[in-house]
Amino acid sequence: LLMIACGLFSVILFMIQTGPTLLFVGAFFFGATLAIPTVGISLLTKELLGNVYFNKVFPLISFGLATSGALSISLVGYLFDLSGSYTPALLLTAGINILTILLLLMMTVKTKKRSNG
Repeated sequence: LLMIACGLFSVILFMIQTGPTLLFVGAFFFGATLAIPTVGISLLTKELLGNVYFNKVFPLISFGLATSGALSISLVGYLFDLSGSYTPALLLTAGINILTILLLLMMTVKTKKRSNG
């Protein structure tokens, strides 16, 4: 959750930046999120789904991440071409980050209830 919050913070900094200082700070926080697809997703999947479902679900999640990562670059380009600004792409990214945080919180609560009950 902390890394996704860092990503959301970096997007906010990119949108409100008025000079190079905020761009560098935003770039730092954005760069910190690059570990999420490589390490965080497998650990999170194992934590939330356990060993039983990990072998069945993680390949699908991994494929979805790779596909969405490839398509998202084109989507950013199309949004820029249509609007002449990166703001729509940044707003979409912020929305996805907020949705991800909410889904992770819901899954964490559900997982804790399942393990306690």
